[in-house]
Amino acid sequence: MDKVKKWMKSGANKLKNVIPRYKNLSDGWKGGIIALTIVTVACWILQGYKFFASHGFLDFIIGTSVICILVMFLMGLISLVLGPFRKIPLFAVGCILVAFALLSFSLFNGYAIASTLIVSAIILLLSITFGGIIYKLTKGHYQKISIYKKISALGIGILSISAIGGGIYWSTTTIGNRAHVINAKKVNEFKDAYPSIDNPAKDGAYNVKFITYGSGKDLRREEFSKGMSILTNTVDGTKFLENWNFFRKKYLGFGADKLPINGSVWYPEGKGSFPLVIMVHGNHNMPESSDSGYEYLGKLLASRGYIFASVDENFLNSSLYDDMLVFNGIKNETPARAIILLEHIKAFDSFNKSKDNPFYNKVDMNNISLIGHSRGGEAVAVATAFNKLKTYPDDGSIKLNYNYNIRSIVAIAPVDGGLKPTGKSVELKDVNYLVIHGSDDMDVTSFMGYKQYKRVTFTTGMDNYKASVYIYGANHGQFNNNWGKQDIPGIGGYSFFNIGDLIPKDDQNMIAKILISAFLDSTIKDKLEYRNIFKDTRYADKWLPSTIYLNDYNDSKTTTVCSYDEDMDINTATLSGGSIEGENFKLWTEKRIKQKKDNIDNNSAYLSWEVQRDTHIPAYIINLPTSGINITKNSTLVFSLADGDKNNDKLIDLSIKVYDKGGNTAELPLGYFQPLQNTLKTRILKFPFNNLSPGSEAVFQKYIFSLNDFKNVNSKFTPEELARIGFVFNKTKKGTVLLDDVGID
Repeated sequence: MDKVKKWMKSGANKLKNVIPRYKNLSDGWKGGIIALTIVTVACWILQGYKFFASHGFLDFIIGTSVICILVMFLMGLISLVLGPFRKIPLFAVGCILVAFALLSFSLFNGYAIASTLIVSAIILLLSITFGGIIYKLTKGHYQKISIYKKISALGIGILSISAIGGGIYWSTTTIGNRAHVINAKKVNEFKDAYPSIDNPAKDGAYNVKFITYGSGKDLRREEFSKGMSILTNTVDGTKFLENWNFFRKKYLGFGADKLPINGSVWYPEGKGSFPLVIMVHGNHNMPESSDSGYEYLGKLLASRGYIFASVDENFLNSSLYDDMLVFNGIKNETPARAIILLEHIKAFDSFNKSKDNPFYNKVDMNNISLIGHSRGGEAVAVATAFNKLKTYPDDGSIKLNYNYNIRSIVAIAPVDGGLKPTGKSVELKDVNYLVIHGSDDMDVTSFMGYKQYKRVTFTTGMDNYKASVYIYGANHGQFNNNWGKQDIPGIGGYSFFNIGDLIPKDDQNMIAKILISAFLDSTIKDKLEYRNIFKDTRYADKWLPSTIYLNDYNDSKTTTVCSYDEDMDINTATLSGGSIEGENFKLWTEKRIKQKKDNIDNNSAYLSWEVQRDTHIPAYIINLPTSGINITKNSTLVFSLADGDKNNDKLIDLSIKVYDKGGNTAELPLGYFQPLQNTLKTRILKFPFNNLSPGSEAVFQKYIFSLNDFKNVNSKFTPEELARIGFVFNKTKKGTVLLDDVGID
C-alpha cells in the first residue's frame, strides 16, 4: 500500500511539473495542443473500443490506457533527443509526437502504410491550426491586429474548417468509384447451358435441425457450455502450440493442454447416412465469435442432405489485449488449426458409433469435406495433408494416424505459406479442391489460394478435379456474416477503403452458396452436371449475381502437354517428345506468375507482341509428341490464359489454329469461347491513395475448345490426328498474355 501511495505521489509531482510547461506556451500553441488532444483522444477511444471492448469494459479502459502511456513514454524520450534541434517548445514537441503516434495507430489500415502516415499528419496540422486560431479568437488577439492579418486568419480558419469537413466526408463516405469494365463472358451469347440443372443454392427437401457439442466448461461461449448438447473431450495442443501466455489462459479459462472441441451443427432431419462437412473460420479478434458467421451455408447444405458443422477455433485467433499488442502472441498455430479439424472428424466418428448419440449411424464417414476461410482455408489443406501421415512431419515422435476419407476441400480466400513442414510447401494429391477469392480482398490481398491450387495433383485414372473462381468486387469478410465489409478493424479499415465498390453481402453469400453447394454435389454426390459450372461459370449465369468471374479448372483426365515447370528450355514441352516454336514476339519467355504482393512458384509462358505494318504476325506453336496422348474425335483442347499487362483496358482476341498429321488446318478465334478478360483493376483505397497499393494481378481463365468444332470449320481436319496447336496473335495489335496448362482432355 505504501508503494502505491508513493507511486501516486510521484505521478502527481510529475503532473505538477507538466502544467507550468503548458502555461508557458503561447496562446496559439495552447489552442493547437488542446484541439490536437481532443481529436487524438477521440480517435484513440474509437479505435481502442474496436480493439478491446469485446474483451470487456475494464479491459477496454486498461488496454487503451496502457498503450497511451507507452506511447507517451516513448515519444517523450524522442522529444528529449530532439530537444537541441527544436524550434518549437519542448512540451509542444512531445504532444505532437504522442498525437502523431496515436493517430497513426488509430488510422492504421495495413494495406498502404504511407496513406496512414499522410492522413495522420494532415489531421495533426489541421487540428493545431484550427485550435490555435479559435483559442486566439477567444482571447481577443484579433481585435488589435491589422486588417491584413485579420483577413489572413479568417482565410486560414475557413480553409481549416473546409478541410476538416471534407476530411469527415471523405472518411465516412462509402460511395464507390469503380470504372466500368466489359465482361468478356458476356460478349458472346452462351448457348450451351443445361436448362435441366437445378439451382444449387435452392433449399433441399430436408427439414433442418440444430445442435451443439463441446467441452461443457467454456467460460466465454455459453452455447458450448450450459447450452451444449453433446459432451466432447479436450485435446492437448502443447506439442504444436507455443507461448500460450497467462493472459490468454486467464481470459479463456483453459490452457494449450485442454483445447476444446466445440461445434455448431446444422443437419437433416430423418434417417439416413449423410456426408459430413466441417467448416472452419480464420483469424479474427479472439473474443468475437467467428464460427457462427456461416449459418447461411449450414442451413442450405443441411437442407440438401449434408451434416454441416461450423467449428470453434476462436481460441487460436489473435487478440491485441491477450497477445500484448502482438508482442506475446501464440506461435505455430497453423498446425494446431489443422489438428483440431481432424479431431472434430474423430469426434463425429465417435458420435456415429455411439448408440445414445443423436448422430448414431447417421454420418457417412466415407464422404467427408472440409471448408475453410482465410487461415482456415490454409488449415483445411494442411489437415488434408496431415490426414494421410503417420507422424507429424516436423517431429516424428508425434503420432497422427487419422486416415479419414476426405474427398473434397474448399478454401475461401485462404492464406498460404503459414506452415511449411520440413521446409516444403503443402502438396495435395487425389483430392477435389475449390478455391474462391475476391478481387477487393483487403486482408488477403493477393490470390494466395491459387498457389495451393497449383500444388494439387492427380493420379492418372482417378476422377478428381480442381477449380478456382475469382470474383470481381468480392471482399474477404462478407463470406462470414459476422465479419462484414470491414476486412481491417477500426477507423482505418472503414475510412481508407472503397467499401462502396463491394458487391452486396447477400450477393456474396449467394455466390458462396452456389459454388460450394455445386462443388460438393458434384464431388460427393456425383451430380456431374454441376462440374460444368467450374469449367465455365456461365453455366450458372441464371443464378449467379451479376459481376465478373474468372475461373480456372483442371482434372485427372487431362493430359498436360505444357505446364512450363519442367526446365529452363523454353523450346521443350512438359510432355516428353513435345516441342515449342515461337516467332515475331516482342518477348517470348517463361517466368513466375506475379500476384499483387507475391509470386506463385510456377511458371507460365510469357508472350508479348506488337504488330505493326512492317512486322509479321506472331505465332506460338506447340508440336505434340507422336505418342503418349490418347486423342479421339470427342477430345477437347484446354489451356489457361491471363492478361499480363496491368495497364491494358481492352479485351484481347487471337486465333487458335490446329494442324493434323496430314497438314490440314482449322482455325477459330479465341472469342469463339470468349475473349480474354483484360486485367481487373481494383481501387482498394480511396482517392488520392488508390495508386499507393497494387490494384491488379494476373488471374487465369480456362478455355475449352472441342476438336469437333474445328472440324466444323474444315471438314478435312481430322481431330484424332492432331499434331500441332497454334496460338496466332492476329486479332489484337499489341498485348501480353500468360499461357499455362495446355492439354488434351
